Amino acid sequence: EISGPYEFQVRPMHVSDVPDNKVTKIKVKMEEQHAESSEDVTFERCGSDRRMQRWGLEEPVMKFKGKDFQKDTMDIEVVGLDERPAIPLSRLSLQKDELVMRNICVGKHQLKLMMTLVQAEKNVA
Repeated sequence: EISGPYEFQVRPMHVSDVPDNKVTKIKVKMEEQHAESSEDVTFERCGSDRRMQRWGLEEPVMKFKGKDFQKDTMDIEVVGLDERPAIPLSRLSLQKDELVMRNICVGKHQLKLMMTLVQAEKNVA
């Protein structure tokens, strides 16, 4: 059970249904904090008219500080294409210090994200 302050880390893996010749970024927001992915991507076809955009393994992790895991939410935007506000973190079935892959729908886009939850140290001055 996660209680008290924590750090939430997200790294985008890929997003589906990106229009031809369009590179998009993923923007994630938690309250006043926000971060976005790089545009350092490759494309793969997934169907005749659909493309998947994939980030590399060296893609930097987005880090967010949270206070109440049961109540905190994040907004995800596939920049310029679609967005999905207020996704409850508690519904993502995250375990402390465990790397998990989650598929999240943002409009018609399937987004694959790698996520980790790190419990903040207590009594840090």
